[in-house]
Amino acid sequence: MSGLSSRLPLVAVFGDWDADGIIASAVIVSSQRYGNVYPINGEALIEYTPAEPLYLSRVLSKSKCYDALVILDIPLIDPVLSVLRTYRSGCGSSRIIYIDHHITSHEKLEDLYGLVDEPLIGYVPTSRIALDRAVSAGFKPSERLRSFVEAVHLMDQGLKIPSNMISLYRVVSGISKALASKKDPSLWRRAVEWISSPIPLPNIPGESMAEIARLAREADKRIKEEANLLAISAQKLGIFKYIDARKRWKGRGASALASALYRKLRNPVILCVAGGEGHVLLITRLPGKAYRVIRILRESGIAVNVGGHSSLGIARIPENRLGEALELLRRISYSL
Repeated sequence: MSGLSSRLPLVAVFGDWDADGIIASAVIVSSQRYGNVYPINGEALIEYTPAEPLYLSRVLSKSKCYDALVILDIPLIDPVLSVLRTYRSGCGSSRIIYIDHHITSHEKLEDLYGLVDEPLIGYVPTSRIALDRAVSAGFKPSERLRSFVEAVHLMDQGLKIPSNMISLYRVVSGISKALASKKDPSLWRRAVEWISSPIPLPNIPGESMAEIARLAREADKRIKEEANLLAISAQKLGIFKYIDARKRWKGRGASALASALYRKLRNPVILCVAGGEGHVLLITRLPGKAYRVIRILRESGIAVNVGGHSSLGIARIPENRLGEALELLRRISYSL
């Protein structure tokens, strides 16, 4: 890895593709670009990129050294932890900040101590943690930025959206759905720039709100149609309804599909989709207990990686162990 060589300090931000990741990234971009206070005190250059755990692992393994590296809303799994150790050994003076709220990150929190400068793992959306930290450093966010963070918090908690925030909620939800439909790094960056601006802009640069709304509608329609079709094939598996969608569902949005099936069937669900390279993903939707179910798969040695939240869990398992995994889930489901 090369040394730090920029005339101005260089900050790199890697954030998840979803609404929380976008807005958390916007918070950091705004506090650095417009506030000049965090993560570096003073003027700095800033790069921001959408990322998922495995992509982040690949990028950082070949990365230059940054003055500050900020990772937002990305679950801390073993490949990420491994590449952080490699990055730290080659970039000893780089300031590393890890902000997240996923359960896997809580479980590996001790591994971050001594490895990163700021391990900020909490129980509220990542954007809220990021905003609170930036404010503590002296950042004065606009009311507009605060409202975006609040919208994500309400979405995360499933709370009723106040009437004065409905339009903002639709924008946040629309951007998230559009990116689920069209995984476009350029759109992600433009959304971050638009949200981070202290001066309200009429539209996301280069992208009309009508186009984002169209992509969001298409994503909603596709998920609803697939949920209606797949619900017919649901099979009883203990207290769950099991849906095998390996042949029908490809690409992003499987978590949204699992949630749609949960609403459609009004029953805890386990959704199986292709995971690539001889693996499948089992996605569990069970309010308050989903991640507990997924942990059992990991503790049994079946799951390679796990992730998610208390109400939605994701396990990556070898395809040749799917039958074993389903039988285990059937047996333990009655004791949840």
